[in-house]
Amino acid sequence: MKRRVSAGFGGLAVVLLAAALLLSGCATSTVTVELTDSTGVQKATLTFDEVGDIVRESVADVVKIIITAGDLNGDGVEDVAVVLAADPGGSGTFYSLAAIIDEGEAPTLAATATLGDRVQLESLAVAEGVITVRMVAHGPQDPLCCPTQKVTRRYQLVGNELALLEETVAAPAAELTADAVRNATYQSEFPKDGQAQLVDGAYEESIPDSTAKIALRLSDRIVFGDLDGDGTNDAAVALAASGGGSGTFYSLEAVINEDGAPAHAASALLGDRIRLEALTIAEGVITVQMVIHGEGDGMCCPTLRVAQRYQ
Repeated sequence: MKRRVSAGFGGLAVVLLAAALLLSGCATSTVTVELTDSTGVQKATLTFDEVGDIVRESVADVVKIIITAGDLNGDGVEDVAVVLAADPGGSGTFYSLAAIIDEGEAPTLAATATLGDRVQLESLAVAEGVITVRMVAHGPQDPLCCPTQKVTRRYQLVGNELALLEETVAAPAAELTADAVRNATYQSEFPKDGQAQLVDGAYEESIPDSTAKIALRLSDRIVFGDLDGDGTNDAAVALAASGGGSGTFYSLEAVINEDGAPAHAASALLGDRIRLEALTIAEGVITVQMVIHGEGDGMCCPTLRVAQRYQ
């Protein structure tokens, strides 16, 4: 027996647990929607004939579909909001929002709205007949590869249109600067209080009953990149510390961007009297290239080149 949409959605207080990743060119692919109610898990399998094809002209275009349920037309029956990502074969991936109405016999496409090319969808929700889409879209200076502007759009089904009720664009996050990193407070075991407020990248503290001093100094290499996945640039830097003896101990420092203010988040010891060669951040990973002491090396003269990756 062919299952109607209402068998999967109607009458349930539902939570969408999973959607499907649809591969280009797979004409037999289906969208599996998993719903829960008080009696357990029910599954409804909707074919492209029922959902996908009425939104996009070609099954082969669709590379991703995200679905959530909610009453869109006020009739008390659960409908479906769908975001489709379509790849027509060029460089773009085009996202669109669709409202699918459950009319009791089969799903009906009520309206669509364009979201954009290569946006990054963050969430999709339906509440009180309003569809809320949160995504990262392109700001005025963003290249197509890399949107950075957080946008929230609220749509409502009005007749045969998805009317845009409201669009909110989040204010751009304040940038973390090199000067801020050089004048941040760092946690360290060397200062008496366990932390050092750097001034222009340096800190000194007298040692009681000694002419020696505790000294901390940032390296010249300060690199920026997103370390915590929030879409804003953080920083990584090496810190050299001396406790008054012959050693100079280097550590890797992660500095998080808190609305433009530096927050020292974590450290990792690199070694005594190493030579730092390069520091980079890519996809949340910090790579340190340096020369450390190999077997037989004097403390003055490390010779072993290594690369270490931190997250």
